[in-house]
Amino acid sequence: MTQTHDIGAASLSARRTVPHLDYGVAWAQPEVGRRRLAALHSDLVGIAHRTFGQLHDHDDAALAAVGAQACRSEAVLGAGCNELNGGGHQSLQQATAAAIGETAERYSVAWRDPEDLIIATPETLRLYGARHTEPEELTLFAEEQHEDPAFPYVPLEEDTSVTWAAGTDLADQSVRLVPADLVYMVPSDDPHHMIGYPTSNGLACGSTLEEATLGGLLELVERDAFVTTWYRMLSLPQIEIDSDPQLAAFFATHLEQTGLEVTLIDLSALVEVPTVLAVIRNPHNEIAPLALGAAASTDPVRACEKAAIEAFQTRTWAMSEQRAGAILDPDEGFEQVRTFDDHVRMSLHPRSIEAAAFLTASTQTVAVDDLPRVPDETPGAAIREIMSRLSSQETDGRGVDATAVDVTSPDIAEAGLSVVKVFSAALSPLDSGWHQRYMGGQRIRQRPQQVGLGDGPVSTAELNPRPHPFP
Repeated sequence: MTQTHDIGAASLSARRTVPHLDYGVAWAQPEVGRRRLAALHSDLVGIAHRTFGQLHDHDDAALAAVGAQACRSEAVLGAGCNELNGGGHQSLQQATAAAIGETAERYSVAWRDPEDLIIATPETLRLYGARHTEPEELTLFAEEQHEDPAFPYVPLEEDTSVTWAAGTDLADQSVRLVPADLVYMVPSDDPHHMIGYPTSNGLACGSTLEEATLGGLLELVERDAFVTTWYRMLSLPQIEIDSDPQLAAFFATHLEQTGLEVTLIDLSALVEVPTVLAVIRNPHNEIAPLALGAAASTDPVRACEKAAIEAFQTRTWAMSEQRAGAILDPDEGFEQVRTFDDHVRMSLHPRSIEAAAFLTASTQTVAVDDLPRVPDETPGAAIREIMSRLSSQETDGRGVDATAVDVTSPDIAEAGLSVVKVFSAALSPLDSGWHQRYMGGQRIRQRPQQVGLGDGPVSTAELNPRPHPFP
């Protein structure tokens, strides 16, 4: 059971959970990360107790795809974690490392030490002078959702008692408290004060704390851009594949033989960071006719490649669901969509595919060089630059915040790895389940207008009512 702690300076500055990021630390060598991740793989005592290659169909990308099965974390952590994880890359080595890394993320965030948590109301935290997520900053759900008597979540208000985790504010490295139930993938100890549900948004594993933090921050940026695009039904520019020789070679070597239509969409204007959505369409038959993937990176080409890889991994998942007959008909109600699996299952239905046509409807094109770049001499330099750009993107007079919470479990730390969950009250998170869509954020209502991509702000009723097809 989570314990209540005195909200004093000592409890807010635990070195493990509130680390100081060293922005001068260099990038770790890739082989160092692969070696540390490999230490987590063992059929006897491994956090990833099995890795396996994934079969390629005739229209799959010519890429390495590896799956990893997590251990039964209930026996070790007292809580379950996501069992099956995956990784894709041009290199088998890197694909394997990515699969184990994702397993480490999901395992680590299923562990939390009660000694690191505080139960308090925002009002109490303010009395003690503790910086924290303010109720007016965190509007996860729309008023209309909270008015439903059956809705399981309550708004964060001044007198709402919730559990808090301490993290590092990426703007100034100060200690900042954020709602723990939006950080850890563990059921809340206080179900009467559930303000939302956690997902893997902003979760990353790295050889250093700084690399993991950057990975989590980039994922938050990517998800925010996609969520805004989906809910506002934006048709954004398509990226010219042949405008960059490296990207053109990647497509020629790994993707063209599939015969599928792969479109890259530039979402960067929404976040001022290289962010790409990949849309795969199958024009030949009804097998996995639509699949999406997205990525943000410091480098535009890497964002393009990673988004395409993610989309093909989604397609592999979609094909397995389709072969099992697990397709959801939207005419039977969006309420059927309760999990991420359900989002993919409904995306296979012809009506859902038609409803996603706006994603590739733009006739405007951009060259790869037209996308922004982020200086990344070190991971810290990239974090600092991204935060500088985000802080200027004001919504209701506030820039974008981001807090890094060190969620590394002791055994992952022993292996020399870090797992970080980056949380932002401002950036729009990817939601899971139609009934509990995160519809309350002001950024999805205002950001398109701020960058000249649409009118606004808009009401909840004007947002896209359909479940997103993102996994």
